[in-house]
Amino acid sequence: LARRLFGLTSLDDPARETLRAFSPVRHAAKEMPPLLLVAGTSDRLIDQQRAYVATVRSAGARVTAVEIDGAPHGMEAWHDQPRWRIWEREVAAWLRGVIGVNAE
Repeated sequence: LARRLFGLTSLDDPARETLRAFSPVRHAAKEMPPLLLVAGTSDRLIDQQRAYVATVRSAGARVTAVEIDGAPHGMEAWHDQPRWRIWEREVAAWLRGVIGVNAE
């Protein structure tokens, strides 16, 4: 992924600085638009999402985190499990409430 996005072929100090410069954590600011993050609690990246949510909140920005209990990484896997499809309602409610869009 780092190769495709940034042309990086090794993880040396200049590459690390490039990744840091583009990290969303570095750009958390009160002026950010409202943010919605949705992840499954079985996603191996859930701790990163939680840390990012904390960073964005501490910057004073509006962020809503939706965690789908037991769901893995990737929403495409969630359609087969009715209990995970709650994300659809959560996203629609967020769009209506925060953005003012009717997502029905």
